[in-house]
Amino acid sequence: MGRYGGGVLASSFSARRTSTTTTTTTTVSSNKIDVVLEAFSSGFEAEVMLAEEETQYRQRCRFSVGGSGAELHYRVGERRVDSFELASPRINAAMPRILRTFENLSLGLRAVHFHAPRSLDFPILVSLVYASPFDEAAWLDAARTLLPEIHCVGRSKGLTLACDRSSTLEKLFVDDRTFVLEFPEGSFCHPNARANERSLEWLCARLRDIGECDLLELYCGAANHTVTLAALCRTVVAVEVDATLVAAARRNLDRNGVTNATVLASDASKYCARLGAKIKNLFDALLVDPPRRGLDPKTRRILRHYDNVLYVSCNPAALQTDLDFLAETHQIRSFAVLDAFPRTPHLECLVHFERKDPAAS
Repeated sequence: MGRYGGGVLASSFSARRTSTTTTTTTTVSSNKIDVVLEAFSSGFEAEVMLAEEETQYRQRCRFSVGGSGAELHYRVGERRVDSFELASPRINAAMPRILRTFENLSLGLRAVHFHAPRSLDFPILVSLVYASPFDEAAWLDAARTLLPEIHCVGRSKGLTLACDRSSTLEKLFVDDRTFVLEFPEGSFCHPNARANERSLEWLCARLRDIGECDLLELYCGAANHTVTLAALCRTVVAVEVDATLVAAARRNLDRNGVTNATVLASDASKYCARLGAKIKNLFDALLVDPPRRGLDPKTRRILRHYDNVLYVSCNPAALQTDLDFLAETHQIRSFAVLDAFPRTPHLECLVHFERKDPAAS
């Protein structure tokens, strides 16, 4: 039995590596991949997508802050840092500029969040999180000195103060297509843009294998998957609970000329409950990219309605629960492990579940 329990479905598969890069992994990367392959072991052939970059791969980073004035500094855990090896060159270059710019406005500053798109065409977005009110006029004056390259958002309890804008754009290259997506400040998006592209390429390949379908997507975020996958589907209905992300998702559909997808503002489990038994007749395939805690029980139950389920997981332990739940009705058609976070314990699992007996749906 593996680290994550090696449940019912996992025990009927065998995992072996099929590497898609020649990158040499670190010990941490190799160990965490081995743990997952062991946990979901005996029966299936797992595609292992090793990291293309071991350092400077993160376009999003969050740092706590210590000190004040000229002693203001970043911290990772208990460690004081002036730079961060996993952060992109743009973030590392911006880190000291932020400290210098706001050293006289550091009272109550507790954290700084960076989002630095790969493309220099798009500005860096920086959030400064305060534990107490700050001088708004002085803060805006300081933030304006960083324009147009860096756009800042100041946050304290009950206040969000944006200097010019509160979102940024990212350009994604998937297969032979290019997309531009907006990601709002404070909302989730993939911190590793290249790993995100590789995940999207895998999902595109799976949808081509499934064939043209009506797709239900839960936890769609800012439509990162929706925009990319819509061209391979007849229709897409994408569901997201966060109102800020829903608005960004709809803008992203328009920005990329997607006309066959709809974004609905709803909690995933409530949406599924509202449709009830009708939900299995409205869609041919399901895509879920749940938060780290995994699927809630109500949402998990609808997985069995579909011949094809695509599952993006950032938490193998939560994935194990859903693997076990599907054991009776589904088998694994394809399984990939993506080292999206080198030199950390974290990785992504990508799974295509296929119904054992489509006639039973």
